[in-house]
Amino acid sequence: MDVLLDAFAAINGIRDYTPVNVGFTILPALAAGRVDAVMGPFKTYETVTMQAQGYTARFFELEKWGIPDYEELIFVCGAGALEKKPKAIQGFVAAMEKALAYTTAHPREALALYLAAVPEADPKIETRAFELTRPYFAVKTGHDPAKWQAFADFSLKHGLIRNKVDVSSLIHPFK
Repeated sequence: MDVLLDAFAAINGIRDYTPVNVGFTILPALAAGRVDAVMGPFKTYETVTMQAQGYTARFFELEKWGIPDYEELIFVCGAGALEKKPKAIQGFVAAMEKALAYTTAHPREALALYLAAVPEADPKIETRAFELTRPYFAVKTGHDPAKWQAFADFSLKHGLIRNKVDVSSLIHPFK
């Protein structure tokens, strides 16, 4: 996040800022006034939690401020694992596709399964966050190589990575 913050600041002409690592204490840091803004929260979760606690939550999308859109919550495996355990990995991908299809077709039931598996979760917050997140759910597994290449090129230009990357060599099609 530090390097991404530096790129964001440079692109948007921000010169006077002090980065503060709040770790996973995003909401307490904001609520206590330790920081004015944070990078990393999900617009469909932390904003709901803050609103439920009585705070006004605003969110700005990095992709509207010069940072290419990028995917989060991805699964990664090394070439060795892919070579040694192809059936297990293909099974995992198939299970994810099945779960995505089920969630799309039966959102209420999927949410109920989640709430049953995580009884300590606040049903009101989780339900609101789930509804806000649903439009972003993948329809199927896989990636958009052009989107990834745009982010890799951006990363090279702004010092997030040191070497040019051909993302097509990194994304497995699972076909």
